[in-house]
Amino acid sequence: MVETATVLSRLSDARDAVLRDCPQLPREELRIDWDPSVLAGATDEIEPDDPQCFVVRIGGGAKTLPVEKGMGHTTAAIASAVQDYIVDETHRPWPELVDREGRSAVLDVQADDERAFWVGPGFQSASVGELLAAAQRQSLKVNGNGQ
Repeated sequence: MVETATVLSRLSDARDAVLRDCPQLPREELRIDWDPSVLAGATDEIEPDDPQCFVVRIGGGAKTLPVEKGMGHTTAAIASAVQDYIVDETHRPWPELVDREGRSAVLDVQADDERAFWVGPGFQSASVGELLAAAQRQSLKVNGNGQ
């Protein structure tokens, strides 16, 4: 069993990293709940009263996810939920990078135990939370971020 303080810190850090990559999403739109009393009514296959689960709430939706052993997997799960939400809301891929010639590539989130990272063709991978800085260093624009 993972300690409560560790999980809460990990979820907060993961949320902050994802929000750095997605400045168009208001902070109050992305909520992470881990208190079992708050989880009632969450959807998905995982039992909402399982203390090893958390709920990502974005807009009016909620997604129940397992608490992973490593920070990377937890961050990737939150980034993936945000990615799904943005795609559903905008009907456009996100994050999408565009180079100076107008060629685009859609990134996907991957993880190992330590970190979550964005990967895609023609893009040097970047940790979740570092997407905008990495895109700028590589002279790429991130579509859908108001840039």
